[in-house]
Amino acid sequence: MTAPVLTAVVLVALIAAAATWVLQDARERAQARRPVVAVLLGVSIDRPEVWAVLCLLGSVIFVPMYLVARRVD
Repeated sequence: MTAPVLTAVVLVALIAAAATWVLQDARERAQARRPVVAVLLGVSIDRPEVWAVLCLLGSVIFVPMYLVARRVD
């Protein structure tokens, strides 16, 4: 594999791993009755699946946003 291809594969794997972790963590918190909730442009983000999809599609924005929102217990 060439360096750019390897870099892309590693980046995609890291993003997928982060989204998977967010999904598992958000589900655990929801079951413990401590859901991770954030409001963005008037829309409430509170479901684990929504968090995971957003982190998968916009990891640069939503993974840090999730980490901040989960600290607000």
